[in-house]
Amino acid sequence: MKVLFIIVVFVVFVVFAAINAASYAIMTYLPKKDTTRGLDIMAVREFAGADTAIYLIGGMMSPPTVTQFEPVLEIIPSGIDVYMTQFLTKGFNLDQSANAVMRHIKDKEHQNVIIIPVSLGYQVAVRVANYEKVKLLPVCPCIGRDVLTESAKWKSVVGYILAFPFSILIGWLALRPMIRVEGGRYSLRLLVDQTAACAKNLSWNACGVIGGKRCYAMKADGLILAENDTLIDNDKLLTYVILSNGVKPLVVESADHYGNGQNHRQFQERITEALHPLLKSPA
Repeated sequence: MKVLFIIVVFVVFVVFAAINAASYAIMTYLPKKDTTRGLDIMAVREFAGADTAIYLIGGMMSPPTVTQFEPVLEIIPSGIDVYMTQFLTKGFNLDQSANAVMRHIKDKEHQNVIIIPVSLGYQVAVRVANYEKVKLLPVCPCIGRDVLTESAKWKSVVGYILAFPFSILIGWLALRPMIRVEGGRYSLRLLVDQTAACAKNLSWNACGVIGGKRCYAMKADGLILAENDTLIDNDKLLTYVILSNGVKPLVVESADHYGNGQNHRQFQERITEALHPLLKSPA
């Protein structure tokens, strides 16, 4: 009887696990069903009648607080509206995220809009810039596997290969906010989605389908790089990003990827230098 009981329990568990995994995969990965992987936008500070707005878009698994952007907030002049994006625990989708930012920009109707994306956030920002008249000031931008260092490239690919099937196996638990970050928690699904965005080939990230194939111009009106970036290969990156006329990348000496080190003061100096001319005229 004990053996039979164990077999029955095991079969019930397998069936339940299979239904859990299958229902999760079907309901969350069908494009027409899944519309909940964009992002939220919070107002950090607003001023009546402000004609300039700055949007801060964080990188991979960035804290759902302003912690990551404190060095940037300290140098933004008063009178400028500042907004920060927050990832959703249900996952991450580039087009849905970009659409959320574009809707917000249209609703607010600022004359001069500047987006400061960090790392993976640039993939969202560049989609916005191809449809809206905005200025981009990326910090250590990650635009896909092609610009990662060799170690970061393999970590992202292997991480995705391991995390994706595991997230399917645990089913709906993948949406539970179990991964602790500063200021909150995120889900395994979000980690999987963002790792996929880093691990994909650049051609996948650069093109979307909107009434046919569209390639996004990897443009920027300023560029901040870290000299000793352990994630981004700066030389490779510069072969893809199209800088505005007369703009040169600014390098933070002896610094690692933004958020990985303690070079806040040096990043502030470079961001201030690049941001100042962008505040002078509308986009």
